[in-house]
Amino acid sequence: MNIISIKNLCFGYENVSVLSRISLTVEHGDFVGIIGSNGAGKSTLLKLVLGLLKPESGSIELFGSNVCEFKDYNKIGYIPQNSASLAAGFPATVEEIVKANLFSQIGFLRFPTKKHTALVKRALETVGMQTYAKRMIGELSGGQQQRVMIARVLVNNPQILFLDEPTTGVDAAASEALYALLEQLNRESGITVVMVTHDVERVARSAKRLIRIEPSGAWEVEADAAI
Repeated sequence: MNIISIKNLCFGYENVSVLSRISLTVEHGDFVGIIGSNGAGKSTLLKLVLGLLKPESGSIELFGSNVCEFKDYNKIGYIPQNSASLAAGFPATVEEIVKANLFSQIGFLRFPTKKHTALVKRALETVGMQTYAKRMIGELSGGQQQRVMIARVLVNNPQILFLDEPTTGVDAAASEALYALLEQLNRESGITVVMVTHDVERVARSAKRLIRIEPSGAWEVEADAAI
């Protein structure tokens, strides 16, 4: 089943073309690495798929629905660029950061229930951060903060994760651990992963598919050819 279906997508900023006639699909259970040159429109493509930008022409479908009509955003987890470093400036604990993503379930001016607390605990356990629940997010390393951001989206039990340059600003060991976590989520939980990255050599070892994005189009490439 196609979770994402894009056909002849075109987009530009102020009459400057960024993406032209992009067509691709992402199936349930995929681990897709989105690669391409600087300024090729990789992050822009994610924003278009998420409905944060509107295409000039072409079509985008999420779970079989036009992206403009799609409403079930609990199926989607999105970790934008630098999200961990931005979160680090908040005066909040790890569990508070994760619990905040349950706002739609908890409700305005209501207190979280035992069910919500259990969801937060399970999400933190999944990413190996349960022992840091009471720590302030700003006290953690970059790699640990990124794991917390993954837990924050996992708390809603998404079917697909979108990550935009998630290893930026983390050291090599933390990057390897992050890839291992994403592989585990994909393999054991069946979560589809779509990841934008400049780290072509590393993503080629984890992703099931590599798609190169350039302003002129999109095409699938073999790992050996991408490196």
